[in-house]
Amino acid sequence: MDRPRERPTARPGEAPDEHESGAEVVLVAKIVREALDAYATTETADGILKRALAAAGRDGIPREPRELDRFVHDHLLVEARDRLGEDAGDAIAVRLVPLIAALERMEQRSVETLPAPAPGAEVAAPSRFATVVLAGSPQDARRLSLRVQMAVHRVVDARALVQTVEACGGAPVMIVLDCRAPNLVLRTTLRAAEPALLDGSVVALWGATQADEREWRSTFPGALVLRTDVASDVEDIAVLIRLGPE
Repeated sequence: MDRPRERPTARPGEAPDEHESGAEVVLVAKIVREALDAYATTETADGILKRALAAAGRDGIPREPRELDRFVHDHLLVEARDRLGEDAGDAIAVRLVPLIAALERMEQRSVETLPAPAPGAEVAAPSRFATVVLAGSPQDARRLSLRVQMAVHRVVDARALVQTVEACGGAPVMIVLDCRAPNLVLRTTLRAAEPALLDGSVVALWGATQADEREWRSTFPGALVLRTDVASDVEDIAVLIRLGPE
């Protein structure tokens, strides 16, 4: 008789804190864990997060920006610097501070009162980006467009990506590179684009390696480069777009 398959053990921070729920909570926890995983083994990262949660009296990583800021600076970074050293702790902070700032902007936007549209007027979906660019499949481009309620420009090479960003005239751009399969745009853009071109843009490396993330951060220091794991789906990418700068 076959034994029932055991469910994988959840890592610390995967349970929503208190009554929080939804894709944004899951993604915030994922980004925090990936920031730790970049500088520590899984066992060490889990230990740091477990002790930080215990010190904060929490079951999960908070999503609310003020609570997340307090948790990161008062508990998580204290534990990280204690176990990994000051340099690694500072590097983890660099990864997490933009996340907190993005959540604060999202919260501010959520309480804005928008004027009612004129009768018969076409209502445009609000967006924090002038353009969303995807180097990926046409199916994912359509799915992503439906979830963020705006056009998603699909590109197939670095030249098209550069031209699309240049056409935005410095307005914020969200660039999504699907790295779950071989993606030539990932490599060729590093050689084809001027570093300042992506200043102020957000780059999501979907399923990329840590080496890819480091290379993109080094080549485009003015961009916010985020890496998601291979298990991320279109909804996770849509949440990143909603968390982005205005």
